[in-house]
Amino acid sequence: MSQRQGVALKVLLGLSTLGSVAWGVTRVTERQYVFDDAFITFRYAQNLARGNGPVYNVGEPVEGYTNFLWMLFAAAAEAAGTSPLLVSQVIGTSALVSAILLTSCLLLRYAEPSLAGLAVVLIPPTLALPKHYFTFAASGLETSFVAGLCLALGLLDHVFEPKTRTGRALRSAVPLAVVTTRMDASLFVLASMGVVATRVYLGERNLRAVAIELSKRYAVLVAGCVTWLGWKYAYYGELLPNTYYAKAGDLVSLEAGSLYLVSFLRSYPNVIIALPFALIGALAPPRGLRWFGAWAGAALTLYVAYIVKVGGDFMHYRFAFQAYPVYMALAAVGLLTLLERAGALAVVLAALVCLSSPGRPVLETKYGMQKIKEMDYYYRHGKRVAIGLKKSLPKDTIISTGLAGTMSYFSELTNIDELGLNDHYVARLPVKQLGLRARGHLKHAPFSYMSERGVNLVYMHPRICRCAKLCRLKKPTVFTRLDERDCVRGEYLVQTPELTRYFCDRPDEFVLDRVECPQDTKQKGLIVAGKPHQKRARRKKTRIPALLPRH
Repeated sequence: MSQRQGVALKVLLGLSTLGSVAWGVTRVTERQYVFDDAFITFRYAQNLARGNGPVYNVGEPVEGYTNFLWMLFAAAAEAAGTSPLLVSQVIGTSALVSAILLTSCLLLRYAEPSLAGLAVVLIPPTLALPKHYFTFAASGLETSFVAGLCLALGLLDHVFEPKTRTGRALRSAVPLAVVTTRMDASLFVLASMGVVATRVYLGERNLRAVAIELSKRYAVLVAGCVTWLGWKYAYYGELLPNTYYAKAGDLVSLEAGSLYLVSFLRSYPNVIIALPFALIGALAPPRGLRWFGAWAGAALTLYVAYIVKVGGDFMHYRFAFQAYPVYMALAAVGLLTLLERAGALAVVLAALVCLSSPGRPVLETKYGMQKIKEMDYYYRHGKRVAIGLKKSLPKDTIISTGLAGTMSYFSELTNIDELGLNDHYVARLPVKQLGLRARGHLKHAPFSYMSERGVNLVYMHPRICRCAKLCRLKKPTVFTRLDERDCVRGEYLVQTPELTRYFCDRPDEFVLDRVECPQDTKQKGLIVAGKPHQKRARRKKTRIPALLPRH
């Protein structure tokens, strides 16, 4: 074991780590893709910071977010007068950088200084090179934060044993942070608890010792979860978030989930090439990493089963990327073992993993996965429309849309979520199976329900067209001017005399189609291509039972 080789390993691994961090941060900052869904959480944070509670619409306690701790971060940013998107980007990027640093520390501690051992410098780039992996750090979503937390959980529980009281307190806090940020990430915590219990039992052969150790490590988790879930049930009337029902989480979607995983592997072949490393890491890790390998293998197995069961997600492999750092850390452990037994083979495979990391994303389109650019477009499109609506519409106007994030956050209007993520009634509409091109959004609010809720303007995915060349519907329509050229179209569903007069008195802000204006307003008659039109028959109303849950 040469001292010179040891120094070379540290230097090269340090350079590889710094280069990976720099590359990843550069990719985050040079082109930021932001997702509309992030602003659903920011809407709840906005209301919480204003004293209205964590709600989507004031007075309607429905849990349409799945990231409680992330929502609290955003609420703190709102209360401080800072952009929650900026705060989320800083936290997300920091978490991914931390994942690279933690993996490098793992390699530095256990890698054997040798010529073949220098292959470990190829691991850090695999956490920075995958296309769109770092995109989630700037998206506003909690994905990157959860990914970093899960890796930190495994290392603190099974590798880097804390020696100080502060370190042990941090170790106790991480599992609670994981669970309260993403409930599905609790699978990583459950796997860790199982491995800790197994390790203590094999060493002590005493169940009492197991109970004592688990209580020391996870008392904060248990107390925190009992408090959090108790508050959730008291406030929302349910333990599971409303999105579970809106996305038909109770269904088994094996075909969609399998296609999701297959397409992810096609997009990122480095994951397939690293599979031998991951299997070795789980089954035959080096001494000192036995329990980390067992934890990572068990956690990833549970998580893959979960993805297959729920059918994946429509946001460009978001679920898969949430577990990616843990997978690559497990692969790094397997690489350490293979370097001891078949150095040349390990070096070749490590080089292939690194070279194939950038990949070329292949979207699974059968069940409606969306492109990164498409999701970013929805954010920019919805933000533009919402700002225009906030400027022009009365504050008591009720709208409905499928862009539940940006349209509600930037307009600050009461918004009925047409896809049900933030609506108790729509989320519980029946659905028997996962529909084609509908992963994640299976239900839609019927017009009869929106009428009952008093929706004035229906937008779904807002349509923008030229004010001089309107994109008409055969229904009463209000076109709101966004600028001198463009108007956004809204179906005028529930009409009130006050709102109609408001529109008719402002021809510079609104263009009306099939809307009857009073004779004493600036716009006269029913406007259809400049000609009068007969009044449409009144829409038949259907009675909708139990709009909101009882509390």
